[in-house]
Amino acid sequence: MKNKSEFQKLLKKELKNPEFAKAFTEESEKLDIALKIQKLRVRKGITQEELAKRIGTSQSVISRIENANYKNHTLSMLIKIAKAMDAHLTVDFE
Repeated sequence: MKNKSEFQKLLKKELKNPEFAKAFTEESEKLDIALKIQKLRVRKGITQEELAKRIGTSQSVISRIENANYKNHTLSMLIKIAKAMDAHLTVDFE
């Protein structure tokens, strides 16, 4: 790709394919969750190890949760993470 607009044009074209669109959405959602958790944790000045201690798990679990390839998020774990970082979890449907 030469530039961002070429990528956007290609993406727009590919998103017309229902299978691609579904996969793209699923991957985007996983990435969004991982990034939000990591950004909040960093903004609060909390290490993965400290967050793990606060919710009663291991640092490696937090590392997996913050990985964009992780797909086993549970509502109960997201609530624990939010509470441990004095945050409020919001779930939305569009």
